[in-house]
Amino acid sequence: MKTFKGKNIYVGLYVHKASVEIKVFSDNLSLENTVKLRPFTSEVIFKYLNKHYPEANYHCVYEAGFSGFWLQRELERLGIDCRIVNPADVPTSHKDKVYKNDKVDCIKLGRGLRSSDLRGIYVLNE
Repeated sequence: MKTFKGKNIYVGLYVHKASVEIKVFSDNLSLENTVKLRPFTSEVIFKYLNKHYPEANYHCVYEAGFSGFWLQRELERLGIDCRIVNPADVPTSHKDKVYKNDKVDCIKLGRGLRSSDLRGIYVLNE
């Protein structure tokens, strides 16, 4: 079984009401196509990452929006570093705007997280 012990895995999340689309990157590679998890919970995301990238250091990001902070709190509780970003702060090219869709957005988020271009917003305590 392949291990990712000590390696960083960066995950862009695009959250929907009933599903989440994810894109996974390592420090220098795009590891797979975007994957849609349905139905989704923090545990489903954790199990997926743990199954495909065991023992890695997981880092996730998603845009602030309708879903609030519950997912970030749950992922942190499971030991996954997760930040929420203001959608207006995500660097976007003209091409991203022309071909905007969920897949493009989660790729953009994952790449931005990997390159440290994204600054998370402050998440209030419950």
